[in-house]
Amino acid sequence: MAEFIDTVEGLKGAIEQIPQGSDGQVHLYIDLEGHNLSRFGKLSLLTLLIGSSDKAYIIDVTNLGRDTFMTEADGGRSLKSILEAADTTKVFFDVRNDSNALFFLYDIKLAGVEDLQLVELASRGYSKQFVKGLAKCIESDANIGYEEKRIWREVKNKGGMIFKPERGGSYAAFDIRPLSADLMEYCLQDVLLMPGLLQTYSRRLRGDWWAKIREETAARIILSQQLSFHGEGRHMANGPIAWRR
Repeated sequence: MAEFIDTVEGLKGAIEQIPQGSDGQVHLYIDLEGHNLSRFGKLSLLTLLIGSSDKAYIIDVTNLGRDTFMTEADGGRSLKSILEAADTTKVFFDVRNDSNALFFLYDIKLAGVEDLQLVELASRGYSKQFVKGLAKCIESDANIGYEEKRIWREVKNKGGMIFKPERGGSYAAFDIRPLSADLMEYCLQDVLLMPGLLQTYSRRLRGDWWAKIREETAARIILSQQLSFHGEGRHMANGPIAWRR
């Protein structure tokens, strides 16, 4: 189970567990939860998995607010400086809306990001016209057994019933404390499966695809920092134009 971080001291301890950059390894797998994640919405929770240690944290942005990103641990590092560090590799799945929220709500300019959605797209031997969502990637490519996948579906279903309005829930559930055990599991499980997906897709990559992924990830981040960015709609399912040829 992940450690729930809702104090500045706890946050400092988590930051100190994050390795320094420049070793060529993936340092963090990150996912955000909230209501209408964008410059118009609200960020409630930040889930991070430290790749080198399998330690996971769910950080209470609702209560910590800007302290989530500005708190400095020993050595002067903060989550803001880590998220902006080009030499600290962070894996997001479809970074666009997360980046939009982080940039406009907390003035964070993401760098050092690998977008797992683009890694999957680049790894295909067939059409790259449309991207997949994380759930489809897990269903088709997660290297887990039948029982583990059944539990994953169950956790996803329970979580959806709590926060999805169309299923009778409310996004306000992400702000209720104590956070329910079902939502804790919901926040955690996808992040725990991201390293395996990255490994699976990385094995399929050939040629200069890593360079293309990094270039397109950077383009996604720049686009997400524009006032004209709109993170909902059919256009979000389109693969990069240059990749569709």
